[in-house]
Amino acid sequence: MNDTKTFERKMFISGRNLETVAAWHGLSREALLDHIRQAGPDGLVIDTGSGRSPIFSEVIDAVDPTVRPFLAAIDTDPACVDVVQETIPPGTPKVTVENVSGLDMSKKFGDNSASLIIASFLFPYWNTNKQEGNQFIDELYSTLKPGGKALLAPLYLQPGPSARHDAREMTQTQREEFFDHLKSVERDFVEELYKRQKAGEINLSFRYALDELDQIPMSTDPRLTEVSPKRYPHWYDHYGVGLAVEITKSEP
Repeated sequence: MNDTKTFERKMFISGRNLETVAAWHGLSREALLDHIRQAGPDGLVIDTGSGRSPIFSEVIDAVDPTVRPFLAAIDTDPACVDVVQETIPPGTPKVTVENVSGLDMSKKFGDNSASLIIASFLFPYWNTNKQEGNQFIDELYSTLKPGGKALLAPLYLQPGPSARHDAREMTQTQREEFFDHLKSVERDFVEELYKRQKAGEINLSFRYALDELDQIPMSTDPRLTEVSPKRYPHWYDHYGVGLAVEITKSEP
């Protein structure tokens, strides 16, 4: 990290400090740190599609280096890679920041290599079709160790009017078509996750993304949960109902 002001500026630009990212995944900052610590000193934690996120610089400060796992922040945008690299103090061991796609994790790090994968506003958020979502699920399964976990957020099964910044310049008709597509793709993604769970490959749990409002009781199956926007007006009006999924790769 070059200096405190640079770090604060990067954090402000990205909007992705550790507390914010944890909240997207329905967790407190300390709970997300616990997930990272549990990987152990020989483990690998991947922040895939890291964007301009400085969360690993916070992890470096918060977790004793003798128990800290290897940290890998990856993104396909070289500008994002540069920003994140600037937040890592030079010479810090067991940290890498690289220009790698979330669809190439197993190629880069190997099969059964990761204890934890964090994906924030990546898949299925940027899915364009069902095949792409399934490919990412395959990649998670290949890269995770047995017993390893993946944290994915958000799932917008009921997206609000500003769930994707792409929609801001659309006409009302274009926006409606876009969100119909988004709901369809993300529901396909959830259905595929349930198929994998039924096949015994993974176990699933879901949480609501956190914000300043109280949490909504939900079914263990988000497909069966209907949420009224009136119950969650601030979050819904801006984003829609955000869900976080935790995927655990089954032991053999």
